[in-house]
Amino acid sequence: MAEGQCVYQGAVQDVVQYLELFGLKCPISYNPADFLIEATTNAYGNIHDNMVRAMENGKVLKWRPMPEKNLENAPAPSGVIRLTLPANNLDVECDIELKEDSTQTSWWLQYKWLLQRILLQTVRDKINISLRIFAHLFLASLIGVAYIGIGRNAYFGMYNYHLSMLTVVVCVFTAMCPVIATTGPEMKYLQRQIYNQWYCLSSYFMALLTSHVLSVIIMSISASAILYFFTEQPMEFFRFALFTGIIFLTSMVASSLGLVFGARLKLQQAFFIGPASIAVFIILANYATERGHISTLERAIMYTSCLRHSLEGILAALFKFNRADLICPPTEFFCLMAKPQSLLRLVGSLDVDYNRSVLFLLGYYVLFTVLAYFALRWRLMRARVSHLQVKWYVGRCFCLNR
Repeated sequence: MAEGQCVYQGAVQDVVQYLELFGLKCPISYNPADFLIEATTNAYGNIHDNMVRAMENGKVLKWRPMPEKNLENAPAPSGVIRLTLPANNLDVECDIELKEDSTQTSWWLQYKWLLQRILLQTVRDKINISLRIFAHLFLASLIGVAYIGIGRNAYFGMYNYHLSMLTVVVCVFTAMCPVIATTGPEMKYLQRQIYNQWYCLSSYFMALLTSHVLSVIIMSISASAILYFFTEQPMEFFRFALFTGIIFLTSMVASSLGLVFGARLKLQQAFFIGPASIAVFIILANYATERGHISTLERAIMYTSCLRHSLEGILAALFKFNRADLICPPTEFFCLMAKPQSLLRLVGSLDVDYNRSVLFLLGYYVLFTVLAYFALRWRLMRARVSHLQVKWYVGRCFCLNR
């Protein structure tokens, strides 16, 4: 019914075919019932009168499933059940065919469409993508200029440690904050779409993770190139690849951690707790810098920080794998940190291992990703339960009022 007139009277599976008579083709991603509602509200042109005339305001029974005659003694075919329906004190028998629902979209197709939608939204959000690109390039250039040429100068050997720690901090904040900022506002749309069963949560979550991977790859390579060449680190491709790999993994861990905060907390809470937790990780990551020896318990606590593994990974990429000695300037009589091992010993990182750092970062990424999925699922379930509770209380109030 639309505007008090009948625009369609028939079976659900015939809605698409009926609308095609008026030049309307239902998209494959649409619910036919929703598309019919949009058509009756003149969202695709004023076809209301045409639909009323086509149905003769409810008199046309062409689209209705009509009961067949002389079925009293005929056996019901396989896959068909026979129902007796009372109508005006008469028993009318009709056969209802049981069919499997073949309209459900596959998980892979949902993932593909959602990934395309998320990437399209990212590209169209000019301000967000411009700020992210500018932040990565500007901060990488600023750090590169501040530490220019320290990669081969033994006199500034200690500054390589500062560079490594600062690189980790910048990667974490530039990867985590945009995810927190976009996850919160997206929740209200996600709740409605998941509740209406437009797609499943797992396909959306995987599409979201894939979009994060694609953006982090581009940002990591560009920032790593600026930092690596500005600071004049060894011109060895494998060493640059190792350096870029740690920056990529650090950014992915930070983005998954930001997804945990964004999915579980409100926007204001996430922006407060997120940086506060990173501050704790930074303190733990630098715990062994000024201590020659630390206890086993202190070391275990220190390695609970994911940033510690990122720091050790960068130090291993820059100063392990037979790194040549740093050049001592002619103006200096002696350079304490000319040898890479001397620098690593001074900062308490003599036993750094690149493979160990990669494995721990991958483990943290998997852990934070699983936590983010369950946090997102819990928030959606809580919103749905709250909605049902409101309906129950409203209904109870009406019952009491009666």
